[in-house]
Amino acid sequence: MNRATSTLGAAILLGSLVLQGCGSNGSSYPSSSGPPPPASGSAVQQGALDAANAYRSDALVPPLSMNGSLNRASVDHAGYQAIRNSGLTHYESTDGQPTGPADNANALFRGVGLTERIRVANGGGDIFLSNIYYEGISSVPGVPSIRSLWNTVYHRLPIMRHESQVFGFGDADSAKTAHPGMVPGVSGYSTTDYAGDRSTPVSITLSYWPRSGQAGIDTSFSTDSETPDPLSSANSGQSPSTPDIDVAGPPIHVICPTTKNWASITVTVTVQGSSTNIPLFILCGGANAPGGCSRDSRLNVGEIFILPASALSAVTVYVVQVVVTTVNTAPTGPSNAESFTIGASPSWTFTTK
Repeated sequence: MNRATSTLGAAILLGSLVLQGCGSNGSSYPSSSGPPPPASGSAVQQGALDAANAYRSDALVPPLSMNGSLNRASVDHAGYQAIRNSGLTHYESTDGQPTGPADNANALFRGVGLTERIRVANGGGDIFLSNIYYEGISSVPGVPSIRSLWNTVYHRLPIMRHESQVFGFGDADSAKTAHPGMVPGVSGYSTTDYAGDRSTPVSITLSYWPRSGQAGIDTSFSTDSETPDPLSSANSGQSPSTPDIDVAGPPIHVICPTTKNWASITVTVTVQGSSTNIPLFILCGGANAPGGCSRDSRLNVGEIFILPASALSAVTVYVVQVVVTTVNTAPTGPSNAESFTIGASPSWTFTTK
């Protein structure tokens, strides 16, 4: 997919996610008020970063670094949403659309789109020479919002992807502190902003979550908390479409270091001590969907999400095995197909809370 312009999802109740690149539309935007953002963040911002990096560590992904400009962009947009108080939105426009009229009557208007807001917060320039920008928003305030974003499909993407390098966080409470008397007494609107340098090659390694032996995994995921719903026959991003499931098991996530199409994806999830495979839905990135899977245009090549078809049992050990192969593209000679296996030896297990 075109990662410079694609929108990955927007949720109504839990949160929303947008992905933008560094293209300019030639418009000018107001400067962010106050002194330059500090190099280090508040205790809540540090806590949010620590929570995100704990998930990345469990998933075998390098840590994010805090970025003062992304902190400012996140805080100001959280304050904008609190002032507007009409639901989560990525776009500071009067109609909430990316091409809508600028909502510059809002005291914390910084720019209609994510790229413009980050530039304002960064003094007019981009974070890197060639950027990939993400934004995720949750209605849960403070550090717990990171868990609410993680226990999803589309909202987890920027937290786990290797190409995300720097991080910023803000919510309505932090916006009240930064802009006294401007933000009403509401809570939530936790905004997480991410940036990565597209001009620097990112080394993708085999990554997966939950990590083997991890405990305290959520038993369920409300698929209706994301728009589009990742398990809905109406999701036009998937081919073939999936049935409409309102509550699934926790999303299991795998990133394979490949640029090739899939030849096969085989996944089993069982209760420890049982030989019965539980029903699953498998979403994969790339140009094709092998048998038993659905291709999701919001996922990158190599990304796989495994969703149990119903909530898992509490305080139960589950055993997972994933075996994937890619297509042989060598015109002659030995096959250059790849194979990745997780959970053969040792077993890959996790325990629900």
